[in-house]
Amino acid sequence: MGDRNDRSDVAPLPGGAAVPVRTVNCQSALELLIDLRSQEGLPPYDSAKVAAAIKSLTDIYPHLSYYLDLLSQDLSKIDTTAVLRHFYPFYMIYNEFIHLLVVYHMTRFRRLLSTINNSVDLPSDCAAALSPYEQELLKQVQDIRINFYLREGVLPTPKVAPPTSAYIDVMVVDNSVGEVLLQSGETVFLNYGSFHHLLRSDAAEFLARGQLVILSE
Repeated sequence: MGDRNDRSDVAPLPGGAAVPVRTVNCQSALELLIDLRSQEGLPPYDSAKVAAAIKSLTDIYPHLSYYLDLLSQDLSKIDTTAVLRHFYPFYMIYNEFIHLLVVYHMTRFRRLLSTINNSVDLPSDCAAALSPYEQELLKQVQDIRINFYLREGVLPTPKVAPPTSAYIDVMVVDNSVGEVLLQSGETVFLNYGSFHHLLRSDAAEFLARGQLVILSE
């Protein structure tokens, strides 16, 4: 039986330890993507699972670093083929891990843009569970959209018009409104950039302050 470091499923680490390649995988990143694709819309961002997946990714790097260090030495003194044979499985797993994490985040990114472009409000619990990057992206897109609408005069000037209909469609153009109790007893979140179908009497105070803009009445 040959030396265990010659086996294709075992890789030596600094200090002489040997770790089977089969113990290293990208399962945590794959599960993230599978879970996302099994759900509709934009589910809450699970930072704990993402952090665990990234931790698993960083655990692979010492293996790569070890073999890269070997390959940076005098190649006449090492068996290059043997080193590459050990290096390659870790390299492939590492790349696949990164690919899965990128696809996971880009899928969320596309779903978020689709939601914004369709003018559909994010559920309050989902909006609160966006990643910090997604929250910043959402705010930037809302800023661009609102500034464009107001600059181009697409929307009427904020006002309290004489009642012509009990309900009106409005957009929130101020970020200081927040949670509002309606006459019906329901609670609505008037988040910046969101769209709502409200009783005129519920919206009147915020229209007068310029915090809402009428879309249709």
